[in-house]
Amino acid sequence: MKDNYYTLQKIPKQPILNKAAIEFFQKGKQLFKENNIEEALKCFNEALKEDQMMLESQYLLGVCFLSFNQYSKAIEQFCDLLEKNENFKKNVFLLIAIAYKKTNEINAAIQIVKFFFIYLNINIIYKQLGKAIMQYPQYYDAYIYRGKLQVKMKRFEKAIQDFDIAIHLNPQCGLGYMGKGDCLRFSGQFSSAINLYTQALEKEEIIGQVAILKRAITYIEAKQYDNAKQDLQIILNQDNKNSEAYYFKGLLYYTQNNLNDAILCFEQAIKHNNSRKAVTKALYQIAKIKIELRDFYQAFHTITRAEFLDVDKKALEKFRIFTDGVTFLMKRKYQEGIENLSKLVKGYNLGDFLKPLVYTYRSYGYFCLGKHQKALLDLQTVENKLEKCSNYNKYICEGILSAQNNQFEQAMNFFNKANKLFSQKMEPFFYKAMTLVRFTNKLIPKTDEQKRIQYKQNALKNLDKGIELNDQNANIYFHRGVLRFSLNQINDSIQDFDKAIEKSEDNNAKHYYARGLAYACINCKKQAINDLSIAINLDQNYSNAYLNRAKCFHLIGDRNSAFVDLQKFVNIKPQDPDIHLWAGNLLFNIGAYEDAIKAYSHVNNISKNCDILLLRAKCYMVFKELNSALEDMEKIIELNQENLDIRFDQVCLMSLKIASQGSQEIEQISFFEQALEKIQQSKQFEKRSGAFFKRSDSLFFKGFYKFHLRDYEGALRKFKKSFEFKNQECKLKEQNLCELLEDDDEAVHISELEEYEFQNKTYNIYEYYYNCASCLIMMEKYQEAFKYLIQLQEILPEEEKVKCLEGLLLVLNDEIENKNTNNIFQKLLLNRIKILQFYYIIQQLFIFFKNFLYKQVTLYFCLPKVEAPSMIPFFDENLLQQLQPTVVENKPEAPWIRKTSEGIIFTDNVQHFEDLDLKTETKRESDEGKNDQVIEKNKLKDILKLDEDIEKKLAKLNRKI
Repeated sequence: MKDNYYTLQKIPKQPILNKAAIEFFQKGKQLFKENNIEEALKCFNEALKEDQMMLESQYLLGVCFLSFNQYSKAIEQFCDLLEKNENFKKNVFLLIAIAYKKTNEINAAIQIVKFFFIYLNINIIYKQLGKAIMQYPQYYDAYIYRGKLQVKMKRFEKAIQDFDIAIHLNPQCGLGYMGKGDCLRFSGQFSSAINLYTQALEKEEIIGQVAILKRAITYIEAKQYDNAKQDLQIILNQDNKNSEAYYFKGLLYYTQNNLNDAILCFEQAIKHNNSRKAVTKALYQIAKIKIELRDFYQAFHTITRAEFLDVDKKALEKFRIFTDGVTFLMKRKYQEGIENLSKLVKGYNLGDFLKPLVYTYRSYGYFCLGKHQKALLDLQTVENKLEKCSNYNKYICEGILSAQNNQFEQAMNFFNKANKLFSQKMEPFFYKAMTLVRFTNKLIPKTDEQKRIQYKQNALKNLDKGIELNDQNANIYFHRGVLRFSLNQINDSIQDFDKAIEKSEDNNAKHYYARGLAYACINCKKQAINDLSIAINLDQNYSNAYLNRAKCFHLIGDRNSAFVDLQKFVNIKPQDPDIHLWAGNLLFNIGAYEDAIKAYSHVNNISKNCDILLLRAKCYMVFKELNSALEDMEKIIELNQENLDIRFDQVCLMSLKIASQGSQEIEQISFFEQALEKIQQSKQFEKRSGAFFKRSDSLFFKGFYKFHLRDYEGALRKFKKSFEFKNQECKLKEQNLCELLEDDDEAVHISELEEYEFQNKTYNIYEYYYNCASCLIMMEKYQEAFKYLIQLQEILPEEEKVKCLEGLLLVLNDEIENKNTNNIFQKLLLNRIKILQFYYIIQQLFIFFKNFLYKQVTLYFCLPKVEAPSMIPFFDENLLQQLQPTVVENKPEAPWIRKTSEGIIFTDNVQHFEDLDLKTETKRESDEGKNDQVIEKNKLKDILKLDEDIEKKLAKLNRKI
């Protein structure tokens, strides 16, 4: 063993009766000698189980724990050993000190070593006095000093025996009476002690002042204050500069809660400065009074005076550390304050006065840092001694922690208790609102929208009450704005965001982001871009601000800026699963379909994501990759067999794919038959529409196929039926849009439904008239065909009219009049009617689907216009998810603030705390010159003297007595 303290020493023999314990002990002892510490430890444990009083086993068990660096367990064993027998081994104290040192608890180690040497010296002296008494049984002084040592060791009965012998040996000497009086006073027998002090005073005048002082102290402890005053005044009449008398006089006033007079007496004790112990205690009591009055600056100032007085600075050390910690807290340096207070908890015996203060103030610091669990543990440590403000903080902590553990009812009860303690504070209402929102987010399914709205509205009511109590808090306005935003009360939410921005001490990126998003949702794009830009300037990594600004840029047509913002969003959140989705959506909207397909293809697990597959299928549709579109549709159906919308789309698209095959007339007829047969399968979905095709589209395609299969009458019926449904679809869309715009007065109409244009562009009204006219021509109903063409001519814009249409009308008119139909198709062939020329885009994109019959009459249609994914900003659910009790600013009740029925009481020093120089004495500047230090010390020494007012008050006080 390397450490000398770990070496095995000769164990004192004691009677041991338990044989099993002896066996385990002997075995462990042998293993210990062989350095098999682990097995030895087990044996010593077993020995102790057999016999708890086997001290040798417990001693060696502690040594084993030291060997394994298990210092806490070693300390526990050694301390228990001392409780059983404090005289067992003197080196036990040193082993405890070593263990404390190893755990970096230096102060505790020093105290143990100090106690060891005191204990060692007392025992040596005690033994020497015992020897002296044995040799000289009539030795008076030996009995007196041994009695005093017994008192130090709190062996009062033995001390009384020694003092009785001393009194018997010399009844005229007062020391024996006074020593016995001390024993009785410490035992709480005040009357007997007072009698003995009186006897000592009568026996020996030389110890008069000491006896009177001890009697005065006993009177104070016995609450006989008038008698105590008389004794103290006797001493002061004899010696008006007696620091001890002034100290105890101050203590008397302090006991009677006469704090001003107490401070005056303590100051007088310090001024005369003829008792180191009395001056130390006087400083201590003044500091204590200032702490009780929550005047921490004055307490700090009092303690710093010790630097220039001959006092026991260690006696004031706890107060110094405490006031340092509190002043840090008051200056909002919470971590530094907590560190100071933690020093006291770990390294000092706090006592009844400091313990509740240290724990409540440290709890305040933890609370301010958001460490609610630690704050609660500190408050629970001194739960029975909490003041009203600390009880309030405790309820708030318990409520926050309960809400975080999803114990919502319990949390609400705690917040209600806090509200009862301080009904004018807005925080309990704020916490309750956030708890309700967290409950909504955690436990109410999104499908139950009505219940979610109900809880949000209840939360909103609590926020309204909070704002009634405090309308200057930016945080509560912001969170009420978010809640209103989620309830679609957008204009009201913007007003709240305005208030939050106005009242906030610092610019907050979230405030501008939320307001910008709200503006975007009511189509105020310029204001939205401005606020989102401010949010980005405040937080360069605010990814959602970039994303929503990209949407706004897209809506105003600034595609380049939109793409730049989206790229920044991707760079900030490269691992975000949605980055490829948003990239694809933007590329889709700007017409970069091929790149959009690539972006969607990079989404993780796209093969299992119906939404992404649908978006990619749309791109394939626009890009004319029908096979790929059908493959994605098939995957969607595999993932969701009940998705009838996609089944409907699949049937329509497959029929078009079949119809587009073949180049020869005979082949085309066969394919049209197959296409018609395929489209007939859509009957099972007749009353629904798909993601791509509408019900009107399937009817139109049937008419198209029938036309090319020469069923012109059936084709015309389908065209008319399709047109009827398309009108219904348009009216429904227009109605929905009007309702949306009526709800929002500030919104701008993006586009109006044109009378002659259908939104999905499968065909438009021009093509409808033309196709109907074509059917009628093939049915030789020229007069009806002529009417359709006249209608078509009337609605065509002037610049889009073509001579071929005018020529067709002339030919039809001539043939109607001449009743000669033989030349009609020859003239049609000459005119080459191509209505698609009116729409060059349709001609370029959908010419693949032109179908000709007899090469004279042509019908036209196109694939439906695929709806791009929305880039319109909407409410960010992340804002709502962030609403939790922890978002409330940590503003616990400050324990240094005293509240009365008339309001809050501050000391003069605390009111302007930020302007005070509150550096601790340990942080003084070390670079001052020697002359400056001397001047500074002289100034501080002058401060220690009483001013004239204090002198006058003290003289007046003496006259009263």
